[in-house]
Amino acid sequence: MNPANRSKRRANFLNTNGMGSANFKAWSAEPIWKDAAHCTANLRPSFTGTLYNPHIGEAGRQLLAGLLMRLSDRQITDLFEVSRMAERQPASGASTADWVRVFKQKRDAVVSTRCP
Repeated sequence: MNPANRSKRRANFLNTNGMGSANFKAWSAEPIWKDAAHCTANLRPSFTGTLYNPHIGEAGRQLLAGLLMRLSDRQITDLFEVSRMAERQPASGASTADWVRVFKQKRDAVVSTRCP
């Protein structure tokens, strides 16, 4: 991969691994909500995807929040350890604990929001 493109990794048009692979800095900076007041999720389109900044109803938000809250700290840690997120981008310096911390922040954004 071209080093100039490393900081641009995120979901992308074709969902290719190079540009769509793990990037702690970019992922941690992306908010869950494009518009929290109206429960519009922050989801960019891709060629193979079908959603683009979808509106989330309160029932859907509650369902997702409930499922996310059922995950134990050990399960969340295991998720990031088994996917080797810390090793996929070692230059970021992000540890598994960092990935877990940001996941919990993102989960809290879902849990604490109320949809109209």
